[in-house]
Amino acid sequence: MDELFETIFFKALKADSTDIHFKLTDHLSIQFRVFGELQPYQEYEKTTGAKSVKQKSIKTYKKRQT
Repeated sequence: MDELFETIFFKALKADSTDIHFKLTDHLSIQFRVFGELQPYQEYEKTTGAKSVKQKSIKTYKKRQT
């Protein structure tokens, strides 16, 4: 899953985006804001999206505790 986030952040940097939006509903939708406009990047099925977001949240939480 770390490769997924690295790829997303790399693509966002290449696109000169100012921020990345992750929206988890019935699927995971990822959008980049470029020049003030949200532009779709990628969509993933809900199970992949939920696992990715949960894993990243846990890693972030663990890093804050140390």
